[in-house]
Amino acid sequence: MNATIGSDVEYRTFENSDNVVASFSVATNRTYHDKSGEKQTETQWHKVECWNKLAKFADKHLKKGKNIFIQGEVRTDKSEKDGVTRYFTKTLANRITFLPSKSDFSNASPSDAQAQVADMKDNAPQGQTTSVDQGAFKGDDEDLPF
Repeated sequence: MNATIGSDVEYRTFENSDNVVASFSVATNRTYHDKSGEKQTETQWHKVECWNKLAKFADKHLKKGKNIFIQGEVRTDKSEKDGVTRYFTKTLANRITFLPSKSDFSNASPSDAQAQVADMKDNAPQGQTTSVDQGAFKGDDEDLPF
């Protein structure tokens, strides 16, 4: 999912455990033409959660307004309070990739934009990556498609 981060990362640690979790919201937009031919944009908000080393990375590097690509699985949790069951849907992220924003290319030609993307990847600050995969931290490759 291509998305824009809509809130600062909320980072939590758990007592008596090495586990940490980061959660934040993202917005996705769908553009379409209505019956009269007018261009419309619909924004949907999504909750995202990531754990452990990916959570630490998110807490350090993700900021409100940044464009990212998230890969993960959709999960539905439920809770019951006062006899009422509520359901919550979230994306459990296992990969986060930084995407350039429109302002990065505001006055750029297509070839300039491609060069800027390459430059962004080549000159990422030391210790920061353009794509982070939860599997890379676990040391396993069970979910690789090949």
